[in-house]
Amino acid sequence: MDIHVMKRQGLSQREIARKLGISRNTVKKYIENKDHAERDRSKTKRKSQLDPFHGNIAAWLKEDMDYKATWIYDHLYLLHP
Repeated sequence: MDIHVMKRQGLSQREIARKLGISRNTVKKYIENKDHAERDRSKTKRKSQLDPFHGNIAAWLKEDMDYKATWIYDHLYLLHP
């Protein structure tokens, strides 16, 4: 369970620390850094370099799930040098 959720539920820092098995100082640090934690969650997902090839990879894996990453890499390289 998230420290911020537990705090909103009315648990004290000591109770949260005891339930999670962490230091009260750690709980305090997380509570004081709430803005930082929310900022991290709002980041957009980075695009993968493999996004343009997702269709190829999905089709190959649908055909045979035993293809290894090296096989996929080699075939992508042949198609898109």
